[in-house]
Amino acid sequence: MKKLISLLMAALIALSAVSCKKNPPGKDSDETKEIPVVVPEAVDLGIVVDGKTIKWASFNLGATKPEEYGDYYAWGETEPKEDYSWSAYKFGASSPFSKYNTEDNKTVLESGPDGDDVASKLLGGKWRMPTKAELSELVNNCEAVWITLNGVEGRKFTSKKAGYTEKWIFLPAAGSLDAPPQGNAGTVGDYWSSSRAASAPSLARSLSFTSGAVITGDSSRNVGLSVRPVYEE
Repeated sequence: MKKLISLLMAALIALSAVSCKKNPPGKDSDETKEIPVVVPEAVDLGIVVDGKTIKWASFNLGATKPEEYGDYYAWGETEPKEDYSWSAYKFGASSPFSKYNTEDNKTVLESGPDGDDVASKLLGGKWRMPTKAELSELVNNCEAVWITLNGVEGRKFTSKKAGYTEKWIFLPAAGSLDAPPQGNAGTVGDYWSSSRAASAPSLARSLSFTSGAVITGDSSRNVGLSVRPVYEE
């Protein structure tokens, strides 16, 4: 009897160990589990655009702290992926694209739970991606200094606005993803706006920086870039 009880106890312990075993990194269980999105702090840098106060997230979408790279998204897509080539792009491989083209005259990503603005979709509320004007205001109203934060290279944007000069955000130089290698991580930061470029439907406005310069320009819509959300008040 004692032997039978010992065998039953051993079986229960083994079963418990199997049920508590975690899946290997990057592997999901049979049931799809949603990873909760961490909502960042909304940092007020004193930036006002069109009469609205625009606060900036304290870290990238998909990250949990300022120095983490977070996730990469093609423009208008709401999930990270492995292939960032044109052939894998949600809105088609070439012009005319199925959406945000010269024919439909959509120049800014649609927000909301069913829209194409990934920050709005994942964070909800008043969170969304910044427009091209808001990215420009960030550059124009902040001192952007190249620093190392907890071992990560990037730029610290400190407000130049009176009353806000102690407020800052850090944008890591997370590079970009393009079919599919990660390029320039540690040396270049590339961040999407929600605005399509006026020059060509295949491009969208973005913020780029290195240790030597900060510019707003255009990037190919298929490429995976970082997203730094804003909170509109």
